[in-house]
Amino acid sequence: MVKRIVILCGLLIFCLCSYGQKPFATVSLNRTYAFEQQPIKATIKVYSPTWFTDGLEFGDLKVNDAFIIPFTNSVAGNAIINDHSYAMITYYYLIFPYKVGELEFPELEMTAFIPPKGDFEGKATTLRTRSKVIHVRSLPASDKAAFVANAAYLNDYWNKDFKTLKVGDVLERTVTVTGFKTIANFIPSISIDSVTYAKRYLNSNLTNQEIDDKKETLKSTRTEKYSYLFTKAGDFEMPGSEVTYFNPFTGKYKTVRSKAMKIHVDTSSNLGIVGSIADSLAALQPSIAIDNTPKVPLKEQIIAFVVGHKYQLLSFIIFLSIYKRLFRIIRFILFRFKEKRRVYLLSEEYAFKKALQKSRSKNPYLYLQSVYNWLLHTQTHQVSITQQAKDVGDEKAFKRHQELFKALNYKDLKKIPTSFSSVLTHLRNSMRNRKKKRRSKLEDWN
Repeated sequence: MVKRIVILCGLLIFCLCSYGQKPFATVSLNRTYAFEQQPIKATIKVYSPTWFTDGLEFGDLKVNDAFIIPFTNSVAGNAIINDHSYAMITYYYLIFPYKVGELEFPELEMTAFIPPKGDFEGKATTLRTRSKVIHVRSLPASDKAAFVANAAYLNDYWNKDFKTLKVGDVLERTVTVTGFKTIANFIPSISIDSVTYAKRYLNSNLTNQEIDDKKETLKSTRTEKYSYLFTKAGDFEMPGSEVTYFNPFTGKYKTVRSKAMKIHVDTSSNLGIVGSIADSLAALQPSIAIDNTPKVPLKEQIIAFVVGHKYQLLSFIIFLSIYKRLFRIIRFILFRFKEKRRVYLLSEEYAFKKALQKSRSKNPYLYLQSVYNWLLHTQTHQVSITQQAKDVGDEKAFKRHQELFKALNYKDLKKIPTSFSSVLTHLRNSMRNRKKKRRSKLEDWN
């Protein structure tokens, strides 16, 4: 009986474990922060608890503001996840963002043909991956046109030797730029200085990309072919060619260039043919599309812009008017505040406040100076504290300040007694009462 129970429990656990294994897919990025044009490797792994009977069918993968280069090969293998064995297929993509900002690698839907456990016939199963966010930042400032690559080199070839050059000769120059981990659309035109002793014609401008699925690398090339028609005789220097790229791992720009060469051009007896050769080379130039769209007058462009953005312009005008009025109000308030503050600093009230503050000071001389400033605030002649107290009939203030003067003469006073602040307040009230009485007498006399 016990043996049967153990067997049944084992079968139940096996069934539960088998039921818990489901196919799924994951996506991972080798970096989530990158420069524009810097490649980002996306790895997509599909797991099956049994095996795959056929290849996977992917939905449309489109990433806005980025180019996608898929690697056609897939890598099969096995993986152990949570003590469960899975069959695994891995796919790779290279993402090349060309716009600064946030880039979203969207959810990818795929169909896998996976047989259930205990069966051999594959059934279509739809799997989905989660979306990923990539942060793309701009390249450092540069005064030259550049592209992003892990490495780059330049080859410069001529179809003839420079030893026997004559006026009227035509030489063909082929310049090839090769960049790794970049796409051909990012490689800019090759920089070559112009010359005065020859006419230069662009024959072709070709790009190419080579994907190495085994090494998971990408090599891109840009090839430009030029024809030089020599029109002057003498000793000259043929300038080299150059191109600049940015290495995202070092964070620096690097310029690769070819060397300049010294040349000698002899005169030719048949100079009349130079003009016909120039016309023939000009006819072989790549055609340039001409825009025949009629130009809209500037006045009509302005009217169309105003009509199309009338609400924005109206909002801007309202904002300017409100801002102007608000600025005037704030300036008026600040002016009134400063004026009020200036009047207050010159007032008797402020002088008396400073005198009260100095009465709490440890230095009696500062206290006396502040009291004199207050007394002289409305006086035209100097007056002593005791004399002022005597004039207003304030005996209490008179006695207190007499004691203060005596203590200062003997240099025994280290700090001002706290009672002097109350005496000072009493003296001020007495002076105010005296002024009120004088005003009332003048009014009665009038």
